[in-house]
Amino acid sequence: MEDPLDIERNEAGTENRGDAAPARRLVRLNWRAKALAQFTTSELVELIVANPAFKAELRHKELAESRLIGHSRAPTIELSRALQIPWRAALRLACAFELGRRSADTARLIRAPVRTPRDAFELVHGALSGRERETVVALYLDGRHRLLQLHEVSVGTATASLIHPREVFGPALRSGACAVVVAHNHPSGDPEPSAEDRGVTERLFAAGELVGVPLLDHLVVGGANFVSLRGRGAWIAQPDRSPRA
Repeated sequence: MEDPLDIERNEAGTENRGDAAPARRLVRLNWRAKALAQFTTSELVELIVANPAFKAELRHKELAESRLIGHSRAPTIELSRALQIPWRAALRLACAFELGRRSADTARLIRAPVRTPRDAFELVHGALSGRERETVVALYLDGRHRLLQLHEVSVGTATASLIHPREVFGPALRSGACAVVVAHNHPSGDPEPSAEDRGVTERLFAAGELVGVPLLDHLVVGGANFVSLRGRGAWIAQPDRSPRA
């Protein structure tokens, strides 16, 4: 990639050009972090990949964000084949995905109480996004419903998750949790709970009551949408414990 100072000197007076490359646009926007939000998904990938052949392809066909997210957890070699880019460029892109996930993990450490199903969804969405198999995660909360730990409970198949109460509440007791929220994804993108999801929820709720660590909710996540099984009446709500919608 060209030196930013050289770009700035060479591009003086061209702020209104519509065909400027992303790197030049970024310089003219003074490298402000908020400027990145103005870039398309394709332009962001172009900046990371820095591959001339891939840039030419992107100028003719916009890269869909959904397509990119679908490969966000792919191994480097698979990412290289899917996007038809060199493995070094794919490695840079994979590193960017991983940094994004770690940034989201850090944001979760902000200890705001989980008061609503939406609060819980915001905490688990990053951990479940892009998964091709059903994955179960649990939020372990303290006495004020602040996050202690996000724990990956299990990974199932493309159409079924594997949830056993001991895998949820064993780590919960070891972490000193006072309450639990469980969530799993539907890779199909449809968050509608199945009969099996409801049955699992009932078993988890009963186990939580038995060990003294109540299950506050069970979320089913499909893409950017989710369903709260407590909100669907999967068990009798206890207002003093339950996150309120």
